[in-house]
Amino acid sequence: HQKLDIVEKEATRGSEIFKDCMDTLTTKVKGVLDEATKTELANKSAEISKEIGRTTSTVSEKPQEIEKTGAFKSISEATKAVKQEIDTTEMHGKLFASPLKLRKRTETSAV
Repeated sequence: HQKLDIVEKEATRGSEIFKDCMDTLTTKVKGVLDEATKTELANKSAEISKEIGRTTSTVSEKPQEIEKTGAFKSISEATKAVKQEIDTTEMHGKLFASPLKLRKRTETSAV
């Protein structure tokens, strides 16, 4: 009976040691996976940052390219000409001046 108790205690102690080893291993694996995930996220964010930088530089170059085109230049010149024409014809003032005295239609038809 005493031998059976000793064997049982050894088995219990062995299973506890095995369980502790598995817990330690599980913790280490989780740590490694967390670090790998962080590293992967850092790499992804670095790639995204680079792509945003490229896109920003491309977008900032586009207005300069558009300004150089002939169509943009001709539209700009036409806009300037129309603006000057409007300024010179004095269309700044009122286009419509309300009458001093309002009249009914019957009064205007007699005139």
